[in-house]
Amino acid sequence: MAIKKIKIKEKLANALELPRELVLNVPKITVTGKDKILIENYKSIISYENDVVKLNTSVGTLSLFGVDLMIKEITTEDIIVIGKVDKVEFNS
Repeated sequence: MAIKKIKIKEKLANALELPRELVLNVPKITVTGKDKILIENYKSIISYENDVVKLNTSVGTLSLFGVDLMIKEITTEDIIVIGKVDKVEFNS
């Protein structure tokens, strides 16, 4: 049943030309260079350390690995992480 709902929402988003991440409530990740990442539609912070930031999203855990990672800005929907990012990883 849940898969049908998602497919209907995807079709609706396409038909109305709405942003997929808003309709489906999935994260949107914007990488700027190698030192700034904006994550939209995250749910919570799982862990935050100098070399790894783990976030809970609607589709699983998003992990950012690197050096001197720091949360620059944070709201209830968006988070900006800066530092030297080496790897971005999703686990469902």
